[in-house]
Amino acid sequence: MDAICPSVVDSLVRIWTKLHNDLQLEIEPAEARYLHDVMIGMDDELVARLLGVKLALARRPNGVRTRSDAARRGSEILYSVQGRHIRARLVHGIAEQDGRLGVGTRFGAALLGMPAGGSILWPLEHGRLVEVRLLEVSASTSAGRKDVPVRPQGGALCVSG
Repeated sequence: MDAICPSVVDSLVRIWTKLHNDLQLEIEPAEARYLHDVMIGMDDELVARLLGVKLALARRPNGVRTRSDAARRGSEILYSVQGRHIRARLVHGIAEQDGRLGVGTRFGAALLGMPAGGSILWPLEHGRLVEVRLLEVSASTSAGRKDVPVRPQGGALCVSG
């Protein structure tokens, strides 16, 4: 990406934050830590800063798994950008081919944690904001999770975990 003037980046981040104060995201603590590392390693300052704000706005559920319709690593997703529909699996890294979309990519970072039916404004390569819509999410294959408590109600953890 061509460099965007730092003051323009600051302005875009402030505008984006005001527009997305009501953003509905649920990101598990482990995913938040992972995304923080992704953010630190990004070359694109604007996307990195927006991802940082997105992480700050996200709710981190405590004790109950996140929504089953939230995009996470391993999820099969259908999303649209500028009217173009794209089906992919969210994966680790920066892959953006063969039906894979890395969470370290521009749109992978935008979609992670978003519920099906959600939308977000996200920058294209030259800083122009476009609407990214998450149309469908198939359950993550990473753990076969459901919306269940992490530990049984009233039960105790056993020594073996």
